[in-house]
Amino acid sequence: MKDIFKEQIIKKDMEPKDFIKIGIFSMLALLPIAFLALIIPQATLFLFILWGYLIFLIYSRSKIEYEYSVTNAELDIDIIYNKRKRKHLININLEKIEYLASIDYKPSSNENGKITNEAKLKTKNFSKKNGTHFIIHTSNGVKTKIIFEPNEEILAAMLRKIKKKYLT
Repeated sequence: MKDIFKEQIIKKDMEPKDFIKIGIFSMLALLPIAFLALIIPQATLFLFILWGYLIFLIYSRSKIEYEYSVTNAELDIDIIYNKRKRKHLININLEKIEYLASIDYKPSSNENGKITNEAKLKTKNFSKKNGTHFIIHTSNGVKTKIIFEPNEEILAAMLRKIKKKYLT
């Protein structure tokens, strides 16, 4: 049997709330630095350089990309900060998911019992905005809805393992 490996990177755009967060943090960080600069005038230049560096760190942490990779029956989702630091978020065994569906999916009347009440689910969004698909799976006894944006290659690789669990 042939091994499957596909990957995709989704760049998350900075939202207004990210800029607000940076602005609030910069103002909050500036207050103690300005106070210290008044107490220790010799350290003013160093303190403002430190303030600038802190703002740079917060800003660079706001540049986010998600990487989806499908390897055989596993979906891995990682987050990449500022194209430098990678953090593994989740690993999903595709053969053990409940189902995969389009975000616009509306169950028919005979499927309503099969579809879980989504208001009770823990939701994780690993997409630019609202995503195009979602997976329902259980991990450590917690049922979770994973929202993501797979391209056609990722979706095709996933469907090789879960054809019967794809709701259209």
